[in-house]
Amino acid sequence: MSPSTAWRHRHARLTRRPPSLSRVSCGGRCRVGDSNLVPAWESSMPFVRYLVLLFALTLLAAQGHAQNGPIKIEKFNHSAWTKGIFSEAVTVTGIGNAKFVYLAGVGAEDENGPRGNVRHHGSFLDQCRYAYDKIKRVLAHHGAKLSDVVKVTTYITDLRHRVTLGKCVGEAWGDITFPTNTLIGVSALAFPEMIIEVDVTAIIAK
Repeated sequence: MSPSTAWRHRHARLTRRPPSLSRVSCGGRCRVGDSNLVPAWESSMPFVRYLVLLFALTLLAAQGHAQNGPIKIEKFNHSAWTKGIFSEAVTVTGIGNAKFVYLAGVGAEDENGPRGNVRHHGSFLDQCRYAYDKIKRVLAHHGAKLSDVVKVTTYITDLRHRVTLGKCVGEAWGDITFPTNTLIGVSALAFPEMIIEVDVTAIIAK
């Protein structure tokens, strides 16, 4: 073998790459002519493209479901005696696709009677039942139900009625999971005969 032939064989052995290393990362420092090497940034491109696509889809979904418009506040009265005094219900829309329903405190005030007329004098359970009956009907008028309620505040004039309150709540809510609740003992409510008052906030999709 001539010296030139031996040199060519030796050079081929030194420069031949193992098959398993035919395409490897060179840490972003590939030289011109290293066509069988892949820069590190190029090897991560599929994952980067996946993240970009995921972000774009998330953004489109958010825009489709949470487009805010002008906030609209509407006020309602469902009993004649409350008109000109306070709103019994207020709805708020324009925040994403949600409709917020706020109810004023509801007790045993006679919805069909004059101001100050209270039903079921002295009966905590009956006053509570009547209050929740009115709450359900007002919520339904605005397309909501008890399962849409996210906050309850209950005022009672005697905390010894807590056990009876539990019975009333159990009847009204049934299998519905009770939402956040605040129970407050007070010395008096709007009218002397009132011994319980409940206000709720509900959220529904428009």
